Amino acid sequence: GRRSGGGGGEKPRKMLVSSSAGKVFQVDPYTRALEFVFELHQGPIEAIHLCPGFAVTGGADRMLRVWPLDFSAHFLEAEHEGAVTSLSSSPDGLKLLVGTSTGAIGVLDVPSQRHATLGRSHTDIIYGLAADPHNREFATASCDGTIRVWEMDGGNSQLVEFEAAIGCARCLIYHPTEHALAVGFDDGATRIFDIASTSLLQAHTPHAAPVLALAFSSAASRLFSAAADGTLVAHDSAHDYTPCRVHTASPPADLPCAPCLAVTPDGYTLVVGGLQRRAILFLDAASLLPLAAVGLNSDAAALAFGRGRALFAATTACEIVTLRLTHGESDGTAAAAGATGGGYGGGGGGGGGGGYVRGGGGLSGILSAVRGAVVTSVMSAAHTSVADALAVSPDGIMLVSAGTDTAIRMWRTADVAREGARRAPQHERYAGHTDHVTALAFSADGCTLISVGGGDAIYLWDVAAAPEAMADAMAEETVEEALRQAGAVRVRELAFLSEEAAAAVPLPTPAQVLANGLPSACNGRTSRWLSDLPDSFEDSGGNREA
Repeated sequence: GRRSGGGGGEKPRKMLVSSSAGKVFQVDPYTRALEFVFELHQGPIEAIHLCPGFAVTGGADRMLRVWPLDFSAHFLEAEHEGAVTSLSSSPDGLKLLVGTSTGAIGVLDVPSQRHATLGRSHTDIIYGLAADPHNREFATASCDGTIRVWEMDGGNSQLVEFEAAIGCARCLIYHPTEHALAVGFDDGATRIFDIASTSLLQAHTPHAAPVLALAFSSAASRLFSAAADGTLVAHDSAHDYTPCRVHTASPPADLPCAPCLAVTPDGYTLVVGGLQRRAILFLDAASLLPLAAVGLNSDAAALAFGRGRALFAATTACEIVTLRLTHGESDGTAAAAGATGGGYGGGGGGGGGGGYVRGGGGLSGILSAVRGAVVTSVMSAAHTSVADALAVSPDGIMLVSAGTDTAIRMWRTADVAREGARRAPQHERYAGHTDHVTALAFSADGCTLISVGGGDAIYLWDVAAAPEAMADAMAEETVEEALRQAGAVRVRELAFLSEEAAAAVPLPTPAQVLANGLPSACNGRTSRWLSDLPDSFEDSGGNREA
């Protein structure tokens, strides 16, 4: 039971003790004698508070009751949405502060019997976080069995709550064009909720293990889900989210990170981490057929696409790796084949015909007939432990990372993506979390950063940069991208000119070859021309000669 506070005397002459049977025992603290037993609730009494002239009790039956001091009959009763777990009063006793097991805090005005909710929160670790792509709202998913939608402005109040008694909600994502949420659960189910009507639209259970990652294609034609057992499922959004494609992998049992997903901006390729040791997989988004894989020196824990063709990956070695996507050709960032590198690269391509091309300086890339990726930079010591949360600002200028070291670090994407291997550059750090940071998200306008994790708390950070600084950063990245593209074009032009120069040398006539020999500039082409001739041919007179 719980000992109550005194009603105002220096030494309380009576002590009230609540019990799990819904009873309150009145005890004399000096003689330790039990004086009275009051049966007040139908279940355990979780909170009791004394005010001048009356007493307040709250129980697991969700009831709050106000009693006279003799507990003869309650003169106020209010039912709450969860068990009443804490009580306090204003100095005059006219207002009661009430806390519930569902994470809600409210104020009850005793004279008018009106209740106002001040705030709400989750009551267990928060795994899922997503920002509305069109409004200043965001959604969270927790192991307390609820999915909640919040507003970012004003009092950050809760707008909608979905209760899911079937288990822990592990991940969620907003539909790109509709006001709906896709949520993954511990029981292997993927459920679609309509926010406006607070209703369940669809539910499918294609997985036999917890769903840990979700991603929509850019056109929202596909919803992808990844589970802890290594299965990937593509859901057809146009046909009630019916599972239409399945890719099954067998990740090692001791793989330290969960699956993570990202879809290329054009929506054609699905990028997956956490299914194969020390590798990122590229799959065709329509068929889930493997295209290629790029090797890392550690496992991928989080993925996020930046502007252009940049893909950022956080690894279990506390690195942030930058990959640049290519379209079936090297853009000059991969070095000549045959150079031996460090831990990156190695292995073979996937079913799309991709193969590895080793690069200089310990970096490598892959080439695929459909799509490839080149590792362009490796930033070490990004965190002191694994960072399994990444987010890129909508303008692509800033990259945010966080994880088990509780620190949130904000980087300029231009600094992270700068070519080469190096230690972490200067960055901005956000301190406040006391437990594992599980997810990060930017608001649609990029002015607010949301972070969630252990400790049941939701943090909103004001990250709006000065317009001049944002413009300068964007201009710098634009110039760097233009120079890179110009360099790639120049390489192709030089290659074309070399071919033209070789083609400009005329082939010698047979008489010249017999008299002077074959010029060195034409040796290769003439040899090929001669090899195409048949073993015997007819001269102009019709005679056959060997």
